[in-house]
Amino acid sequence: MFQPALPTPPLPPATPDAAAYAKLQELYEHLQRAYAATEASQAYYQGLHEHAPVAYCTLSTDGTVVHLNQQAERLLGRSTAQLRGVAFATLVSPLQRWDFLHSFEQIMTTTLPQTGEVVLHTGYGHALTVQLEGTTALTPEGERQCYLALLDITEARQVAVVLAASEQKFRRLFEQSTDAVALMQNEQFIDCNAAVLELLGATDKQQILGHYPWDLAPYEQRPGVSSVSYFRESVAEALRSGSKRCEGILCRLSGEFMWVEAVLTPVKTDGELLLHVLWRNITAQKQEQRRRQECEQQLELTLAATNAGIWSWDVATNQVHCNAQARIYFGWPPEDTTALSLDLLQATVHPSDAAPLQAALEHAYQHGVMPPHALHALWPDGSAHPLVLQGQRISNEFGHPQRIQGIVHQPCAALPNAGTGAA
Repeated sequence: MFQPALPTPPLPPATPDAAAYAKLQELYEHLQRAYAATEASQAYYQGLHEHAPVAYCTLSTDGTVVHLNQQAERLLGRSTAQLRGVAFATLVSPLQRWDFLHSFEQIMTTTLPQTGEVVLHTGYGHALTVQLEGTTALTPEGERQCYLALLDITEARQVAVVLAASEQKFRRLFEQSTDAVALMQNEQFIDCNAAVLELLGATDKQQILGHYPWDLAPYEQRPGVSSVSYFRESVAEALRSGSKRCEGILCRLSGEFMWVEAVLTPVKTDGELLLHVLWRNITAQKQEQRRRQECEQQLELTLAATNAGIWSWDVATNQVHCNAQARIYFGWPPEDTTALSLDLLQATVHPSDAAPLQAALEHAYQHGVMPPHALHALWPDGSAHPLVLQGQRISNEFGHPQRIQGIVHQPCAALPNAGTGAA
């Protein structure tokens, strides 16, 4: 008979391999260090996120608040505990809420960053204009979350509103101004108002825009000075000093020349340098100036033909001014142009003529006219010379008397009202 086999005795335990054990210990320590480094890195970046100068808000997939960093809490005036689980859309202005929800849906369905602008109502009771920059990421648990960066642009928008209002006001002033105003860039007209069209006889801006200023002027402003060089020199002076006032000749589209006073002012807008040009038609003033010059020339010819001199008494300073011929008549050096006092003039005439001369001057001051008045001038050598003075009152633009001005000449015959002491 066969006897049952005895059970195999267990193998003795294997002796641990010291090298393998050391290797495992090394790997374990390496994993511990890596884990510690990972935790430290995570804590570091969480600290950066929490204390960042930019407001960050974390939202869940349904749009509710998960976390706010410190800057977001300050910006919104609420803590994470107060807003956790609250739909972020409730903070958005009702007029923009649907737009925000649409943007949030786009953020959650794409990996590309999305930007937008909304008005948020804060816990402080006021509204903020905020620029949103949103993106998504997965948590370690595999849950997708939305990360919003909130940038307060309230002040920038307020400034933009003020600038827009200012620009609109400038545009109204520009368009409605009765002064002819144009804008230039790179020496060409880029805009002008209706007054420019009227000044130049144009009916449409396109007749002016794109042209150079010398296209609207004669070839020369004066002999030897071209309109091109005159304009460029004026612009260069405006750039140096900040503004330039000058006069020039323009040509209407009809071919008619006219004088204008121009004020050139460089201005910067949106980083571009423009030239603000203001024109005023001064043709009438130039014509009046020319007429005065012609009258003065005719007067000089008349005085030369009659040997008459010119004198004037400044009633404010009591000074008497004479031209060379008048000084000769009074016995004074003709080359001396120094003004003399009225008292000195009265001392120059015969004593018996001093009082009548004073009366004649006062009559001119009161009534505006000094009829021909005869007197005798006493020269330094003691000789007496008969003269005739006449003149009229000159007033300023306010009607106040400024001076008595007239002529002096020698009579053609003996004067009956001459002072007796001069005989």
